[in-house]
Amino acid sequence: MSSIIEIKDEESLISFVYRLAAKNFYDSIQSFSSTWGIKKMRMDNNLFTDNAIAELHRLTGIEKSVLFERSNDFLIEKHGWNFFDKNVKRNSVKYCPQCIQNGPVHKYLWMLEPVTVCLEHQSVLLDRCQNCKEKISIHNLMNGNCEKCCFQFDQATSQFITEPTFIQSQSLIQNKLVGILQNNSKNIIEGLSLENYMILVNSSLHLLKGLKSFIGDPIEIKSFFTKNNFYENNRSLYNHANVLWMYQDFPVNFQTVLENVFQLPIKNRATKLRSFYCISSLEQFRDLVHEAGRIIDKLNERMANVTGALPSRQSSRKKKRGCQVSKNIVNVTFSPTNDYIRRNEAATILGIGEREQVNNIVECGFLSLYKFPSSQYYLLKNEVIDFLKKYRGKYDEEIQGISFYTVLQKFANPSFKLTDILKFIENGLLTPHVNVPDGKLSDTIFSDQEIQNCIEILRQRKKEKNGISKDELRRLLKVDYRTIIKLEERGILEPVISISKTGRRRTSYYSPVDVEIFQKRYISIKVASERFQIPESKIRKLIYDGRLHDAFEGLHRKYVFHVDDIEKLFAEETG
Repeated sequence: MSSIIEIKDEESLISFVYRLAAKNFYDSIQSFSSTWGIKKMRMDNNLFTDNAIAELHRLTGIEKSVLFERSNDFLIEKHGWNFFDKNVKRNSVKYCPQCIQNGPVHKYLWMLEPVTVCLEHQSVLLDRCQNCKEKISIHNLMNGNCEKCCFQFDQATSQFITEPTFIQSQSLIQNKLVGILQNNSKNIIEGLSLENYMILVNSSLHLLKGLKSFIGDPIEIKSFFTKNNFYENNRSLYNHANVLWMYQDFPVNFQTVLENVFQLPIKNRATKLRSFYCISSLEQFRDLVHEAGRIIDKLNERMANVTGALPSRQSSRKKKRGCQVSKNIVNVTFSPTNDYIRRNEAATILGIGEREQVNNIVECGFLSLYKFPSSQYYLLKNEVIDFLKKYRGKYDEEIQGISFYTVLQKFANPSFKLTDILKFIENGLLTPHVNVPDGKLSDTIFSDQEIQNCIEILRQRKKEKNGISKDELRRLLKVDYRTIIKLEERGILEPVISISKTGRRRTSYYSPVDVEIFQKRYISIKVASERFQIPESKIRKLIYDGRLHDAFEGLHRKYVFHVDDIEKLFAEETG
């Protein structure tokens, strides 16, 4: 190593590796790290193996502990994989234009979703090229320009912060990330651990979403990610700052938020409050939930006084069932303890994101739902954890295959559901693994061959129940949809029509027996040649002479013949 450089304050390890490789005139970090046994994608996400850190120590003399603390592996060790999975940006980075004026550099905190501001320069971090709006990779940032439009990142215009709450919010978050806790009687969240803070942020955001921001520009508060699951730095900036403001001078600002929530239609209001109350099972938030309940009761009384003189309207809609689960419910006579959790919390632990999925798991008998005297429904936390350990499989860092969500999304047809995956695991047809420590169901990876086998089983079940779908028929007969429709119109194919629950979508299915008869009755030139042991040229001559006719009469681009016509024709020739 001809040139040794110092690692900068707060610099990420991947940033240091890029600078070290460039200083020693390597073409790329792949060539620089070729003997480390680590993939570039893993390094670009600031994840390094013990061997890679040992090699860097040997080359630079920098202590291993210092190098390790600048990697995301340290973040996982300190805050857990669950925090890393939810809050660390992968495959793209943010940066401060002021910080790179003296050369490209990347700080390890910039990889975190909650970190949206450079406190040193009090400017908003940029997560896209300011010229073409393309995402910024660590490779492009360390090269200094956008790969798509060649825009120089150090020429970007900084957006400086003037609203104090934004700075306070980011100072609070970044202190928690480095382990500094504060206590302030005017703000109940400053003494929370990082884990509890993130729980409170996600819960509080249910109340704030859809409202106008209470600080800065009056923009609409939205979730952290777009519909396409893209992260937006500006959303996070406003979300975290609004949550901080919400708990400042508690409960004054908190009540202001609830008053705005109560201006919404009752259906929207109820959904927001129900989602917020998910934290009620956690001991550290009991006082907060109690105060929230007191304010909500007052607001309900106020609403009742305003609307009490109005005549009530009888709704013709059916009463909604309190619980969407009808099976595997256990009635208990005592009050819920900390050993029990709500379905939303169970969904978070399992990594499946939706309460409805937990309902499906209970309905299929994998978990039990406990009904308490107050008509509240909980799951036993230890049962959820044991269930997760059983169905996520063993840990294998090197395992490769199809991920859990790829199975659900890519193989939606033939309706590959979560419960199907669990049943296949239960029956030994799928062997799950996780490549992260303490992984969730969402981290599960399966063998490609096992998934294909299960898909075939599902298709066969669906075929036995409904018949062959139009898409399967198209692939089976090697014809297009237009040909299938024309065959239906002429009565050659007889579909079984099923109507969906909405009554709007018509789905056609075909009897497997009828399809098999069709395949035996109508054959192509190639199949006829192989079956009757005659050259294709002879068959084509018979067509040209007008002695053999297309059974589909031009419906398909290829000639198709009725078996009886061919047998009769060749019987006459041989007779």
